[in-house]
Amino acid sequence: MKFGLFHSIQLPDPTQQVKYYKDALAQVLHAEKLGFDSVWITEHHFSRHGIVSSTMSLLAYLAGVTERIRLGTAVTVLPFHNPIQLAEEVATVDLLSDGR
Repeated sequence: MKFGLFHSIQLPDPTQQVKYYKDALAQVLHAEKLGFDSVWITEHHFSRHGIVSSTMSLLAYLAGVTERIRLGTAVTVLPFHNPIQLAEEVATVDLLSDGR
């Protein structure tokens, strides 16, 4: 059985945005230490239900601070992205993470 972490990084208090990001990143690092297999990040815009507007940037960061856990997008809002640019960003994260 495989276990993954689903993260939308919600924002109950708009004055604490940095704290919520740091907490979420700490949770991903802890999940990797516990042996979780994957982490999934959602993309949201203009919503407190999720504050990640650039999943590829966050996944690239996570690729640099993790070693084993697989990285993925749970939601990518395709109409908001140029398809060629998105494909390049996904390919870059794939390279930086060694295919994770």
